Amino acid sequence: MTTLRWPVVALVAAVALVGSYLLLGGRDYAPASVPSPCKPRPWHHVADFSDLENEVALSALDGAACKLHVSQPALLLAFTSEARLKEFAHRHGLSTAEIADAAKAGLERAISDGQRAGAINEIEGLVLHAAADRVPVDQLIRLVRGVLGG
Repeated sequence: MTTLRWPVVALVAAVALVGSYLLLGGRDYAPASVPSPCKPRPWHHVADFSDLENEVALSALDGAACKLHVSQPALLLAFTSEARLKEFAHRHGLSTAEIADAAKAGLERAISDGQRAGAINEIEGLVLHAAADRVPVDQLIRLVRGVLGG
C-alpha cells in the first residue's frame, strides 16, 4: 500500500494544479498585443538627464514607428545594428531618406511628448525643436543604441 501512496499523491497534486489553472482562466490566455506606436506614450518620472534621454529615445522610436507604419519593437530591433537596419529597410521597401525622415519626425514627437509630460519646459522645447531638424540621423541611431545598451 505504501508503494502506491506517493504516485497517488503526485497524481492528485497534478490534477489539482491543472484544475486550478483552468478555473483561473488559463485556457483563455493570449499574449498581450503590441501597443500602437501612434498612441500617446505615458512618460515615467524624469529625475535626471539619463531618465530624460531614455524617455526621449523611446518616444522618438514610437513616433518613427508610427510614421513608417511598423511596430515599435520591430523598429527597435532594427536599430540594434547597421545590418539589421539595412535588412529592415529592404524588407519594408524603405529608403535611407524615409528612415531618416521618420527618425526626425519621431524626435519632434518626443520633444512634444516631453513638454506635455512636464519633463521639458517651454524654452527647452523651443530650442530642442529648432535643433531637431539639424541633428544627423546617425546621432539619433547612436542615442537609441545607447539606450539599448549597445
